[in-house]
Amino acid sequence: MAGWKMALILATCAASVSVRSYGQGAQPFVVAIDTTVSGGAFPTIDGATNLPDGSVLWVSLWPPFPDCYGTCNPEYPDGDGDYTIAGRQVTVKQGRFKAGPGWKTYWPRSDGRSGLHSGTYILEVRLLEFSGEDRQPPSVRAIIGTIGEYMRGPLVGGCCFGYGSPGRYGTQTDAQKELADAKLMAAVFGPNVYYARYVTVP
Repeated sequence: MAGWKMALILATCAASVSVRSYGQGAQPFVVAIDTTVSGGAFPTIDGATNLPDGSVLWVSLWPPFPDCYGTCNPEYPDGDGDYTIAGRQVTVKQGRFKAGPGWKTYWPRSDGRSGLHSGTYILEVRLLEFSGEDRQPPSVRAIIGTIGEYMRGPLVGGCCFGYGSPGRYGTQTDAQKELADAKLMAAVFGPNVYYARYVTVP
């Protein structure tokens, strides 16, 4: 799971979706993603996007800093020391994607019930990074570019979703460091897509 973090190209979040069809030839286009969440403690993420069918996305949920439900810095099975809920790889089909309702978590609920802790989470959706590997099929790269160079808009590049409480990063300095790292990666591997929002689990 740590591998996808190597080429995070973070951006501002929030977009409205206007799904379009693609003709022959690559043209710059503004990336759009929108999501709805249902299912309570077993959330299902339903998404719509104008990214081409076949695009491979990574969907994840994070307990925001510093809550982490008491487990911000344990030794996790994936060895990366993060406090994320394991993400899901999904593929865009007919302008839609879905993740859930099963989410592998690294901590038990205090009340012994199954499902996610009640509280605020940060939902993130991104393309699987390029990072020198063909993570996207040729049919997708023909539209978005070999390294995503045809993608435009506020979901492409930039950073960061929230810091402090609740947020994805502990401090503004943490967020700025992530942005600097992302810009370096983008200079080599091209831009990526990043969408994020808060999700409330009752």
